[in-house]
Amino acid sequence: MERENDINLLVLNSIKGWMTEENMIEWFKEVLLPYVKENHCLLLFDSYEAHISDKVKNFLQGFSKVHVGIIVGGTTDEIQPLDNGTNKVFKDFCRKKSIEYSNAMLRSAMETKAFAELKNNIPNEIMLSKLNI
Repeated sequence: MERENDINLLVLNSIKGWMTEENMIEWFKEVLLPYVKENHCLLLFDSYEAHISDKVKNFLQGFSKVHVGIIVGGTTDEIQPLDNGTNKVFKDFCRKKSIEYSNAMLRSAMETKAFAELKNNIPNEIMLSKLNI
């Protein structure tokens, strides 16, 4: 379910806290497609059912510049070395930048008094789980 906010932040949730087909499609519509515009992009998905469901595949068929690759289930042990070398460096960089961006957004929201409104729009159980409380 999408939540309203005034700081251009897309907050999606599901009852069980798992990614759903609906959340995937909403993310495509609101984040990925406006970001890539007319450029080609490659999405690599693991074999999680919400990523590769017929509903998601059917939605993506309408976008010829979005190319999807599926990492075959049960192959983690074959590709694991990448996680310890190349992927780890990349993931660490992305994580650092994501945290910096999130902190900047939160500081901005607090300075503009938008944080209280944002906090009111996120269910307490999600807020507390994200803060590890």
